[in-house]
Amino acid sequence: MSVATTLLAKYEEAILAVLDAQSYTINNRSVTLADLSDLEKGRDKYKREVSKEARGGMKVGAFTCVDK
Repeated sequence: MSVATTLLAKYEEAILAVLDAQSYTINNRSVTLADLSDLEKGRDKYKREVSKEARGGMKVGAFTCVDK
């Protein structure tokens, strides 16, 4: 499994966690989970990366090269 695929799965898990409980209060202290729009941006980034890999992009280090 590629790094992009792993990160995409993590972003999707985080989005589900935020949707289940965006914020809560315990003993008059509020806790807010990650910002949903930031998570969606990250998810979209890694969806594009996974899509490039699926189309045959060649992974070189931390970059993906795609012939055009």
